[in-house]
Amino acid sequence: MKWTYKTYLRIGVISFIILGIGHLFGEAQMSNDGSIEKHLDQYDFKLLGSTFSLYQFHLGYSVMMGLLIIFIGLLLLTLQEIQKQTLLLLAIGSIIICGLIWYFFALPGQIFSTISAVFFSLAYWKFPKVE
Repeated sequence: MKWTYKTYLRIGVISFIILGIGHLFGEAQMSNDGSIEKHLDQYDFKLLGSTFSLYQFHLGYSVMMGLLIIFIGLLLLTLQEIQKQTLLLLAIGSIIICGLIWYFFALPGQIFSTISAVFFSLAYWKFPKVE
């Protein structure tokens, strides 16, 4: 099997989709006894005239992020061709995301974000040179 930029891109995208799915499952299992949810639900704040508990905001934002990651991955899987500058943006963005996940979050996200960052970077590096 010849490893082209498309192979590296596809591996990075699949890892990215797994990261999004894991994000949704992680949110669903935030605490076993509900103590974190109860604690966050005690604090309200206003945003553009609407009042939310910190738990509602966290839950909504977290689910939204998980779905966004999944749908970006699915979008990337549907592309027939991709530009080199798009691969550069994917590589840079995924390296930044990977760094943030290593700083703020736990091991499963760290693994899949690292795989995505490495393979998006390899896809950029392996993109055919235009003469």
